[in-house]
Amino acid sequence: MGPTTLAEIDLADSLPPIRTDVDDARADLDRYGVTRIAHALDADTVAALRRRTEEQAAAEEEAGIAFHDGGGANQRLWNLPSKGRVYRDLLTHPLVRTLARHVLEGDYCLSSHTANIAGPGGEAMVLHSDQGYAPRHLPIALAVNFMWMVSDFTEENGRYRLARIYDGESWNPELRAPLATPGVTVAAAEDSNLTL
Repeated sequence: MGPTTLAEIDLADSLPPIRTDVDDARADLDRYGVTRIAHALDADTVAALRRRTEEQAAAEEEAGIAFHDGGGANQRLWNLPSKGRVYRDLLTHPLVRTLARHVLEGDYCLSSHTANIAGPGGEAMVLHSDQGYAPRHLPIALAVNFMWMVSDFTEENGRYRLARIYDGESWNPELRAPLATPGVTVAAAEDSNLTL
């Protein structure tokens, strides 16, 4: 039986290593359901994404249409394809095309493209699956998430914190845990990494 409290969890032992090779990334997806890729974006792209995201967030705040969650500490930007070419370019990035087709076993459709600006003091998000519309025991992935890390993600600056990778649910062995499904996103990365 695995760890049961946050104090017992060693996340570093739960995630595959950060990769630079796409074949290793594919193997991680097959084995763990997650992969992390170092330096997936060049410095100019990271800078452009940061700049455009800051501009869009400020404009939505000024217009009174900003969406906040996490107790108000986080700001979400929805429908990114309509908000700049730098976001659309992520959708056709070679890693996205290669790894999405690998997980989904063919072509795919975009269902969501968003940004989350996580601020200090935000409330933890509940563990969830982004294919919650389907039975949890389904043995195939219907969705795959790409998470581009374009900021330093540290506890001090309020960024993502991954508490545990669940590989099963002890309360109901008939159900698969969200992170036991291939292609489900978890976040733990260095600057400009891609987590899938």
